[in-house]
Amino acid sequence: GEEARVYRMQQHADLVLENVSFERDCKGSDCSKYMRVVGDLRNQSPKPVSRVTLGVGFLWVPQGVDRAAIAKIPENETSVEVASLDLMPEGIRPFRLTLERDVPQAVGGSYEPAVRVISYQ
Repeated sequence: GEEARVYRMQQHADLVLENVSFERDCKGSDCSKYMRVVGDLRNQSPKPVSRVTLGVGFLWVPQGVDRAAIAKIPENETSVEVASLDLMPEGIRPFRLTLERDVPQAVGGSYEPAVRVISYQ
């Protein structure tokens, strides 16, 4: 699929998102409606992690502005819970999510995908 640039927001120090990418997931002829998020979760804590809640959304990045300078939570963020994770200390677990969401289009900038760890247990 067509890959979008990735923006990873501030993360928890013990649970880290790595190798994250966003791709359009074409269902039929509508490539603007489905977005696939793939990546790895790395547990850097001394304890197992059983579940994680990820926040996925889009940030408005005005043309000519470095998106790394934009450190806010997207207003349209969706929470996605990944249960039964059973991620042991120093373990890595791949994840893949398909979201049904229109990707906004606008003049003067672009909406860039963003993902973050909201919480974990």
